Amino acid sequence: MISHNYARTLAKQVNMMNNRGPDEMHWSCLPLFHFNATASTVLSTMIVGGSCYFTHRFSVSKFWESIEQSRASVINLLGTMIPLLARAPDEPAMERCFGQIRAVNGRLSPPNCKLCGRALRSADRRRLRFTD
Repeated sequence: MISHNYARTLAKQVNMMNNRGPDEMHWSCLPLFHFNATASTVLSTMIVGGSCYFTHRFSVSKFWESIEQSRASVINLLGTMIPLLARAPDEPAMERCFGQIRAVNGRLSPPNCKLCGRALRSADRRRLRFTD
């Protein structure tokens, strides 16, 4: 059982980690029954008085289009989403979103997976516009 206090504390920590303000859009493709979506997106957004954008599911081919449409600057990615995006072909929406994403909440999973371990090598980080 997760307490309301735990969820609220996690949401506040996410905001502190991201230095998030009310003028930023937070993007997620996770279902609302997933605790990451609830705490890291919905509750953290409520705390800062901001906005969040949910897409109905994760899609590599529609990711950059969704980021562009939402104007999100903070996004949630989990597990293999990161290496899938890192290996996806370039597309026009990706270029148009250059510099738009300021913070990524995510974790490679499993951490010892060879594909995941290579997912954010320097070239991929530059290509996806993620900063160190």
